[in-house]
Amino acid sequence: MCLLGYALYLLSTGILCMQGENFAAGAAMAGKEIIEKRKVQFVHLVKLLRQIESQVNSSQDEILQNLENHHGFLQKSIQKSIGLVSTLDSENHDTTVITVRLLQTISHHVTTVLRSVKDGVGDLIQALSHQMCNPMLEYAKGLKDDMKNGACVRLLAMANEMEKVMTDGRIELEDARKKARLAEEGKIEALCKLKETVRRVRKLSEHLTSLSEPKRGLGDSSFSEKFSDMEEDRTKDDKLLWGILKKKRKFKVPESPLGPEVLLYFGATKGTHKRKQVRPLFNHRPARRSCTSGPSPKTPLLNSLIPLGSSPSAVNQPVTSFRHTAH
Repeated sequence: MCLLGYALYLLSTGILCMQGENFAAGAAMAGKEIIEKRKVQFVHLVKLLRQIESQVNSSQDEILQNLENHHGFLQKSIQKSIGLVSTLDSENHDTTVITVRLLQTISHHVTTVLRSVKDGVGDLIQALSHQMCNPMLEYAKGLKDDMKNGACVRLLAMANEMEKVMTDGRIELEDARKKARLAEEGKIEALCKLKETVRRVRKLSEHLTSLSEPKRGLGDSSFSEKFSDMEEDRTKDDKLLWGILKKKRKFKVPESPLGPEVLLYFGATKGTHKRKQVRPLFNHRPARRSCTSGPSPKTPLLNSLIPLGSSPSAVNQPVTSFRHTAH
Protein backbone atom coordinates (compact mmCIF):
# COMPACT_ATOMS: atom_id res chain seq x y z
CA MET A 1 0.00 0.00 0.00
CA CYS A 2 2.86 2.39 0.78
CA LEU A 3 4.48 1.70 -2.56
CA LEU A 4 1.13 2.14 -4.31
CA GLY A 5 0.51 5.44 -2.55
CA TYR A 6 4.03 6.60 -3.33
CA ALA A 7 3.57 5.59 -6.97
CA LEU A 8 0.26 7.50 -7.12
CA TYR A 9 1.95 10.50 -5.54
CA LEU A 10 4.76 10.35 -8.09
CA LEU A 11 2.23 9.97 -10.89
CA SER A 12 0.20 12.97 -9.72
CA THR A 13 3.39 14.97 -9.23
CA GLY A 14 4.50 13.99 -12.71
CA ILE A 15 1.17 15.09 -14.15
CA LEU A 16 1.44 18.40 -12.30
CA CYS A 17 5.00 18.84 -13.48
CA MET A 18 3.95 18.11 -17.05
CA GLN A 19 1.09 20.60 -16.75
CA GLY A 20 3.44 23.15 -15.21
CA GLU A 21 5.92 22.60 -18.02
CA ASN A 22 3.12 23.05 -20.55
CA PHE A 23 1.99 26.27 -18.82
CA ALA A 24 5.56 27.55 -18.61
CA ALA A 25 6.19 26.68 -22.24
CA GLY A 26 2.94 28.41 -23.23
CA ALA A 27 3.85 31.51 -21.21
CA ALA A 28 7.33 31.58 -22.71
CA MET A 29 5.92 31.22 -26.20
CA ALA A 30 3.38 33.99 -25.56
CA GLY A 31 6.13 36.25 -24.19
CA LYS A 32 8.29 35.58 -27.22
CA GLU A 33 5.36 36.36 -29.51
CA ILE A 34 4.70 39.63 -27.67
CA ILE A 35 8.35 40.61 -27.90
CA GLU A 36 8.43 39.75 -31.59
CA LYS A 37 5.31 41.86 -32.17
CA ARG A 38 6.86 44.72 -30.22
CA LYS A 39 9.99 44.44 -32.31
CA VAL A 40 7.95 44.51 -35.52
CA GLN A 41 5.98 47.53 -34.27
CA PHE A 42 9.18 49.28 -33.24
CA VAL A 43 10.79 48.66 -36.60
CA HIS A 44 7.65 49.88 -38.38
CA LEU A 45 7.53 53.01 -36.19
CA VAL A 46 11.18 53.78 -36.83
CA LYS A 47 10.60 53.28 -40.52
CA LEU A 48 7.62 55.67 -40.47
CA LEU A 49 9.60 58.28 -38.56
CA ARG A 50 12.44 58.05 -41.00
CA GLN A 51 10.01 58.38 -43.91
CA ILE A 52 8.39 61.43 -42.30
CA GLU A 53 11.78 62.96 -41.62
CA SER A 54 12.98 62.39 -45.14
CA GLN A 55 9.72 63.68 -46.60
CA VAL A 56 9.76 66.81 -44.46
CA ASN A 57 13.38 67.47 -45.26
CA SER A 58 12.76 67.01 -48.96
CA SER A 59 9.68 69.24 -48.84
CA GLN A 60 11.60 71.93 -47.00
CA ASP A 61 14.39 71.82 -49.51
CA GLU A 62 11.92 71.93 -52.35
CA ILE A 63 10.04 74.91 -50.88
CA LEU A 64 13.24 76.81 -50.25
CA GLN A 65 14.49 76.05 -53.71
CA ASN A 66 11.25 77.28 -55.25
CA LEU A 67 11.43 80.47 -53.22
CA GLU A 68 14.98 81.06 -54.31
CA ASN A 69 14.04 80.46 -57.92
CA HIS A 70 11.10 82.82 -57.75
CA HIS A 71 13.16 85.43 -55.94
CA GLY A 72 15.84 85.29 -58.56
CA PHE A 73 13.34 85.47 -61.35
CA LEU A 74 11.70 88.52 -59.81
CA GLN A 75 15.04 90.18 -59.25
CA LYS A 76 15.98 89.63 -62.86
CA SER A 77 12.61 90.87 -64.08
CA ILE A 78 12.89 94.03 -62.00
CA GLN A 79 16.42 94.67 -63.20
CA LYS A 80 15.31 94.30 -66.81
CA SER A 81 12.34 96.58 -66.19
CA ILE A 82 14.58 99.22 -64.64
CA GLY A 83 16.99 99.02 -67.59
CA LEU A 84 14.21 99.19 -70.10
CA VAL A 85 12.55 102.17 -68.38
CA SER A 86 15.86 103.96 -68.16
CA THR A 87 16.45 103.49 -71.90
CA LEU A 88 12.98 104.45 -73.08
CA ASP A 89 12.35 107.43 -70.81
CA SER A 90 15.73 109.08 -71.04
CA GLU A 91 14.15 112.35 -72.07
CA ASN A 92 11.80 112.53 -69.09
CA HIS A 93 14.22 112.11 -66.23
CA ASP A 94 11.65 112.47 -63.43
CA THR A 95 9.42 109.69 -64.75
CA THR A 96 12.37 107.39 -65.06
CA VAL A 97 13.48 108.00 -61.49
CA ILE A 98 10.00 107.35 -60.13
CA THR A 99 9.64 104.15 -62.12
CA VAL A 100 13.05 102.86 -60.99
CA ARG A 101 12.26 103.60 -57.37
CA LEU A 102 8.92 101.82 -57.72
CA LEU A 103 10.55 98.76 -59.18
CA GLN A 104 13.19 98.77 -56.43
CA THR A 105 10.49 98.97 -53.79
CA ILE A 106 8.61 96.09 -55.38
CA SER A 107 11.82 94.03 -55.49
CA HIS A 108 12.55 94.81 -51.85
CA HIS A 109 9.04 93.82 -50.75
CA VAL A 110 9.13 90.63 -52.81
CA THR A 111 12.50 89.75 -51.32
CA THR A 112 11.17 90.42 -47.84
CA VAL A 113 8.09 88.29 -48.44
CA LEU A 114 10.15 85.44 -49.83
CA ARG A 115 12.54 85.58 -46.89
CA SER A 116 9.64 85.59 -44.45
CA VAL A 117 8.14 82.60 -46.20
CA LYS A 118 11.51 80.87 -46.04
CA ASP A 119 11.86 81.66 -42.38
CA GLY A 120 8.27 80.46 -41.74
CA VAL A 121 8.95 77.19 -43.48
CA GLY A 122 12.07 76.71 -41.32
CA ASP A 123 10.16 77.55 -38.17
CA LEU A 124 7.42 75.13 -39.18
CA ILE A 125 9.90 72.33 -39.74
CA GLN A 126 11.56 73.01 -36.39
CA ALA A 127 8.21 73.09 -34.60
CA LEU A 128 7.19 69.89 -36.32
CA SER A 129 10.42 68.21 -35.31
CA HIS A 130 10.21 69.43 -31.74
CA GLN A 131 6.53 68.76 -31.19
CA MET A 132 6.09 65.52 -33.13
CA CYS A 133 9.33 63.91 -34.16
CA ASN A 134 11.10 64.22 -30.83
CA PRO A 135 8.22 62.65 -28.83
CA MET A 136 8.02 59.93 -31.42
CA LEU A 137 11.74 59.34 -31.07
CA GLU A 138 11.43 59.24 -27.28
CA TYR A 139 8.57 56.80 -27.60
CA ALA A 140 10.64 54.64 -29.91
CA LYS A 141 13.57 54.71 -27.45
CA GLY A 142 11.26 53.77 -24.57
CA LEU A 143 9.79 50.97 -26.62
CA LYS A 144 13.29 49.74 -27.38
CA ASP A 145 14.25 49.84 -23.70
CA ASP A 146 11.00 48.10 -22.82
CA MET A 147 11.81 45.35 -25.27
CA LYS A 148 15.22 44.96 -23.64
CA ASN A 149 14.40 45.32 -19.94
CA GLY A 150 10.67 45.70 -19.70
CA ALA A 151 7.95 43.71 -17.99
CA CYS A 152 7.48 41.47 -20.99
CA VAL A 153 11.15 40.51 -20.93
CA ARG A 154 10.99 39.87 -17.19
CA LEU A 155 7.86 37.79 -17.68
CA LEU A 156 9.62 35.84 -20.39
CA ALA A 157 12.64 35.31 -18.11
CA MET A 158 10.33 34.13 -15.32
CA ALA A 159 8.58 31.78 -17.75
CA ASN A 160 11.94 30.41 -18.89
CA GLU A 161 13.05 30.00 -15.27
CA MET A 162 9.78 28.27 -14.47
CA GLU A 163 10.25 25.98 -17.44
CA LYS A 164 13.79 25.22 -16.28
CA VAL A 165 12.58 24.49 -12.75
CA MET A 166 9.84 22.28 -14.13
CA THR A 167 12.37 20.46 -16.29
CA ASP A 168 14.66 19.94 -13.29
CA GLY A 169 11.66 18.76 -11.28
CA ARG A 170 10.74 16.34 -14.03
CA ILE A 171 14.30 15.02 -14.11
CA GLU A 172 14.28 14.63 -10.32
CA LEU A 173 10.89 12.97 -10.59
CA GLU A 174 12.26 10.53 -13.16
CA ASP A 175 15.18 9.80 -10.82
CA ALA A 176 12.75 9.29 -7.94
CA ARG A 177 10.67 6.97 -10.11
CA LYS A 178 13.76 4.99 -11.03
CA LYS A 179 14.77 4.77 -7.37
CA ALA A 180 11.24 3.74 -6.38
CA ARG A 181 11.20 1.16 -9.18
CA LEU A 182 14.58 -0.18 -8.07
CA ALA A 183 13.41 -0.28 -4.45
CA GLU A 184 10.25 -2.10 -5.47
CA GLU A 185 12.26 -4.56 -7.54
CA GLY A 186 14.64 -5.06 -4.61
CA LYS A 187 11.69 -5.65 -2.28
CA ILE A 188 10.14 -8.11 -4.71
CA GLU A 189 13.50 -9.87 -5.06
CA ALA A 190 13.88 -9.98 -1.27
CA LEU A 191 10.36 -11.40 -0.95
CA CYS A 192 11.17 -14.01 -3.59
CA LYS A 193 14.37 -14.92 -1.76
CA LEU A 194 12.45 -15.08 1.51
CA LYS A 195 9.82 -17.34 -0.05
CA GLU A 196 12.56 -19.50 -1.55
CA THR A 197 14.30 -19.69 1.83
CA VAL A 198 11.03 -20.60 3.57
CA ARG A 199 10.37 -23.22 0.92
CA ARG A 200 13.85 -24.68 1.37
CA VAL A 201 13.52 -24.67 5.16
CA ARG A 202 10.14 -26.38 4.90
CA LYS A 203 11.57 -28.88 2.45
CA LEU A 204 14.56 -29.57 4.71
CA SER A 205 12.30 -29.96 7.75
CA GLU A 206 10.10 -32.38 5.82
CA HIS A 207 13.20 -34.23 4.67
CA LEU A 208 14.54 -34.42 8.23
CA THR A 209 11.15 -35.59 9.46
CA SER A 210 11.03 -38.26 6.77
CA LEU A 211 14.56 -39.32 7.69
CA SER A 212 13.91 -39.37 11.44
CA GLU A 213 10.79 -41.54 11.13
CA PRO A 214 12.60 -44.51 9.47
CA LYS A 215 15.41 -44.17 12.02
CA ARG A 216 12.89 -44.19 14.83
CA GLY A 217 11.14 -47.16 13.28
CA LEU A 218 14.48 -48.86 12.78
CA GLY A 219 15.45 -48.15 16.40
CA ASP A 220 12.13 -49.53 17.65
CA SER A 221 12.49 -52.62 15.49
CA SER A 222 16.10 -53.17 16.65
CA PHE A 223 15.00 -52.68 20.25
CA SER A 224 12.18 -55.19 19.82
CA GLU A 225 14.58 -57.62 18.16
CA LYS A 226 17.08 -57.21 20.99
CA PHE A 227 14.31 -57.65 23.54
CA SER A 228 13.08 -60.81 21.83
CA ASP A 229 16.68 -62.14 21.71
CA MET A 230 17.03 -61.42 25.41
CA GLU A 231 13.78 -63.25 26.14
CA GLU A 232 14.95 -66.23 24.11
CA ASP A 233 18.32 -66.26 25.92
CA ARG A 234 16.51 -66.02 29.22
CA THR A 235 14.24 -68.93 28.34
CA LYS A 236 17.23 -71.01 27.28
CA ASP A 237 19.08 -70.17 30.49
CA ASP A 238 16.04 -71.12 32.54
CA LYS A 239 15.80 -74.46 30.78
CA LEU A 240 19.51 -75.16 31.20
CA LEU A 241 19.45 -74.23 34.87
CA TRP A 242 16.43 -76.47 35.57
CA GLY A 243 18.16 -79.29 33.74
CA ILE A 244 21.29 -78.87 35.83
CA LEU A 245 19.28 -78.83 39.05
CA LYS A 246 17.44 -81.96 38.07
CA LYS A 247 20.72 -83.74 37.33
CA LYS A 248 22.18 -82.59 40.61
CA ARG A 249 19.20 -83.98 42.50
CA LYS A 250 19.38 -87.19 40.58
CA PHE A 251 23.05 -87.91 41.20
CA LYS A 252 23.16 -86.16 44.62
CA VAL A 253 26.51 -84.56 44.17
CA PRO A 254 27.72 -83.15 47.52
CA GLU A 255 29.39 -80.12 45.95
CA SER A 256 27.71 -76.87 45.31
CA PRO A 257 24.94 -77.02 42.72
CA LEU A 258 26.79 -74.47 40.63
CA GLY A 259 30.29 -75.88 41.01
CA PRO A 260 32.91 -76.58 38.38
CA GLU A 261 30.98 -79.54 36.96
CA VAL A 262 27.90 -77.34 36.36
CA LEU A 263 30.03 -74.69 34.68
CA LEU A 264 31.65 -77.33 32.49
CA TYR A 265 28.26 -78.81 31.65
CA PHE A 266 26.83 -75.33 31.02
CA GLY A 267 29.75 -74.44 28.76
CA ALA A 268 29.32 -77.71 26.86
CA THR A 269 25.53 -77.41 26.36
CA LYS A 270 25.34 -73.71 25.37
CA GLY A 271 27.29 -73.39 22.15
CA THR A 272 26.19 -69.87 21.30
CA HIS A 273 28.24 -68.26 24.14
CA LYS A 274 31.98 -67.80 23.85
CA ARG A 275 34.30 -69.89 26.01
CA LYS A 276 36.17 -67.88 28.58
CA GLN A 277 38.07 -68.93 31.69
CA VAL A 278 35.96 -67.90 34.66
CA ARG A 279 37.33 -67.81 38.11
CA PRO A 280 34.90 -69.81 40.30
CA LEU A 281 33.45 -67.93 43.18
CA PHE A 282 33.21 -71.14 45.34
CA ASN A 283 36.11 -73.24 46.57
CA HIS A 284 36.29 -77.01 45.91
CA ARG A 285 35.80 -77.99 49.50
CA PRO A 286 32.80 -80.25 50.16
CA ALA A 287 29.68 -78.46 51.27
CA ARG A 288 28.78 -78.94 54.90
CA ARG A 289 25.09 -78.43 54.36
CA SER A 290 22.77 -80.43 52.30
CA CYS A 291 21.34 -78.89 49.19
CA THR A 292 17.90 -79.39 50.69
CA SER A 293 18.61 -77.07 53.62
CA GLY A 294 18.08 -73.37 53.30
CA PRO A 295 20.99 -71.08 52.54
CA SER A 296 22.82 -69.45 55.37
CA PRO A 297 23.62 -65.77 55.45
CA LYS A 298 27.27 -66.57 54.62
CA THR A 299 26.36 -68.75 51.71
CA PRO A 300 26.96 -66.92 48.42
CA LEU A 301 23.90 -66.32 46.30
CA LEU A 302 23.32 -68.42 43.26
CA ASN A 303 22.78 -65.40 41.01
CA SER A 304 26.40 -64.35 41.57
CA LEU A 305 27.32 -66.97 38.97
CA ILE A 306 26.12 -65.16 35.85
CA PRO A 307 26.62 -67.21 32.70
CA LEU A 308 28.79 -65.65 30.10
CA GLY A 309 26.87 -63.84 27.35
CA SER A 310 23.57 -63.58 29.29
CA SER A 311 21.88 -60.80 31.23
CA PRO A 312 21.53 -60.74 35.02
CA SER A 313 17.74 -60.82 34.78
CA ALA A 314 17.96 -64.12 32.97
CA VAL A 315 19.58 -65.75 35.99
CA ASN A 316 17.84 -64.17 38.97
CA GLN A 317 14.46 -65.74 38.33
CA PRO A 318 15.67 -69.38 38.18
CA VAL A 319 17.75 -68.90 41.30
CA THR A 320 14.75 -67.64 43.20
CA SER A 321 12.72 -70.60 42.05
CA PHE A 322 15.60 -72.86 43.10
CA ARG A 323 15.53 -71.43 46.60
CA HIS A 324 11.83 -72.06 46.92
CA THR A 325 12.31 -75.61 45.68
CA ALA A 326 15.13 -76.19 48.13
CA HIS A 327 12.91 -75.21 51.03
